[in-house]
Amino acid sequence: MGMLAGDTLGNAAATYRWVRKAGVNAEGSGLAGTLPTIFNNAILTVLAAVGIVHMLLVHELSFVQFYAFLLSPILLSLGVLAVSWGKRHRTSFYAGAGKISAFFARILNRPYNPAPTENSLVGSLKHLTC
Repeated sequence: MGMLAGDTLGNAAATYRWVRKAGVNAEGSGLAGTLPTIFNNAILTVLAAVGIVHMLLVHELSFVQFYAFLLSPILLSLGVLAVSWGKRHRTSFYAGAGKISAFFARILNRPYNPAPTENSLVGSLKHLTC
């Protein structure tokens, strides 16, 4: 067997394989491999948010820094909302993604081929359920 990628991917793959060998089904093994990372990131996110609020309350964080920290969850939320909207309005979502891809191709002076964008979106969105 070849070497696995390190860090999160390697840990999840090793846990998955170890739990599968113990006789657990694929879904349970997948959860065992990914849930620790999700919980760890959730705790770190909560602690970071509490730390930012604390720093703001004790006047150790300027409003510019606060808004800079606030920008990240806003952008992530916009991405989640875009995908959620795209699940319900696929044709409009595909058309918008095609326009954005064509715009970037034009800026980069490259020819635009819609097939990779459409294939990527179809592959990504077909597994999402409402």
